[in-house]
Amino acid sequence: MDAKFGSQFARSLAAVCLLVACCCVPSVDGGILNGVANRLGLCNPPDEQWQSGTGTFYSGGHGGACGFAGLGYSIFAENYVAVSTALWNSGAACGTCLEVRCKGPSSACIAGATIKVTVTDFCPNTYPNLAHCGTDKHHLDLGENVFPKIAARSVGVIDLEYRRVPCVQAPSITVSVEGNQYGYLALNLMRLPGAGTVAQLEIKGANGAYEQCRRDWGNTFVRTGKPIEAPLSLRVSVGGICTFEAKDCIKSLNFGSSVTCSYN
Repeated sequence: MDAKFGSQFARSLAAVCLLVACCCVPSVDGGILNGVANRLGLCNPPDEQWQSGTGTFYSGGHGGACGFAGLGYSIFAENYVAVSTALWNSGAACGTCLEVRCKGPSSACIAGATIKVTVTDFCPNTYPNLAHCGTDKHHLDLGENVFPKIAARSVGVIDLEYRRVPCVQAPSITVSVEGNQYGYLALNLMRLPGAGTVAQLEIKGANGAYEQCRRDWGNTFVRTGKPIEAPLSLRVSVGGICTFEAKDCIKSLNFGSSVTCSYN
């Protein structure tokens, strides 16, 4: 995870483990936090300070480089953001929830207003984005309908501050099956709790053992090799903070299907 999003992880992990021990939070499979732990906020990222950056807005963010596509839009609606290379972290930023406020010009900012958005897209370091999304830039390209909630649309470009915040807690995640042929399996995970990001995904087929998947692009993870049989169980590390398991949640591997996996 990028330092701007996760610089306090290492210091907070010890505190998280201590909290689990003191609160007697139930766990399974050698310390994997279950849904009860999630409701206690143990998947939440550590408190972060505001970071400085710039912001613009764009339309057409209903898909995005994270691979959430139309299903993602049905979840995140207009509250999406594309981030620059410095924040993208090769796709590991997908699903991050950010709180954003305008800092200038003061004549354009809406005083006291903040918005919460989810990283669904990448602002590439290519023309015509170089002025804002260069490799050293901390830039947020906000959805065109959420930008006006913190600043006048007419200004175009603003100075802003952002910080990572916990994503909305939900009793389940959404998994899209994006490929399943000849041993190639691709899964995209959405609506994760707390930190909101996938640090690691492992899957287990019927009567099998857990295998680690690799991030292919955005938030899509792939597994190759001998064809795997449903039902699939998932073991997900959320932002490197906590891990949950969803047992036998994917009953079939139909290409293009989406399922809801509960971890309670």
